[in-house]
Amino acid sequence: MKTKLVPSTLPLLALLFFACEREDAPHRVLITDITPGTTQIGGSTLNTAVIGDTLTIQGEGFSGVTTENQVTVQGLPAPVLTASTTQLRARVPAGVPYAYVSVVVTRDGYEPARHQISVRSTPSPIITGIRPSQGRVGTVVTIYGRHLLETVQADQLAFANASGQAASVIVSPLNPVLSTADSLQIQVPAGAGTGRIALYAHPVENMANSFGSIVTSVFTVIP
Repeated sequence: MKTKLVPSTLPLLALLFFACEREDAPHRVLITDITPGTTQIGGSTLNTAVIGDTLTIQGEGFSGVTTENQVTVQGLPAPVLTASTTQLRARVPAGVPYAYVSVVVTRDGYEPARHQISVRSTPSPIITGIRPSQGRVGTVVTIYGRHLLETVQADQLAFANASGQAASVIVSPLNPVLSTADSLQIQVPAGAGTGRIALYAHPVENMANSFGSIVTSVFTVIP
């Protein structure tokens, strides 16, 4: 005797089929951002992490129980300090190489998430502003930022030229009027024109982890 399916039961069977499919689909964790450490390819700065930094990892699918999340940096376990379903805080462990590295978050029953960051021995220099924003040749300009002493050691700085071509008037060796970790005072050189001021820096540990320059906002040269 053949069993006949009542038409009204078909939608119910389809619903059960798709529900089973959803249950069988793998759960995933997702990383949307890491601070510090997010690598900005092609940007003017690299926001990088150093050994011992606490990484704030934003994403989805994390466990609110700290011990249920595993974080590694280039394969080395990174202690998870706090956890919620959308944010983890983990410490960069000793032994991580100074280079682009992978941060991986895993938990039981979930597919892992991976995100690339840059790790350095010292933080990347960052420019936050300049003052004044205009002046004549010979004017002393203060460049404000963080970790600028590392940039000073690179011994090179460049202004735009009179035609506006970026990084065309190179100041090297660099002899700042005053330099601290958070500010750098330099004189506008002869031949400089309106444009951004570029400071060059490269980490000594790994040239593949380098960035060409960090730049200020536009400085206007008054004739």
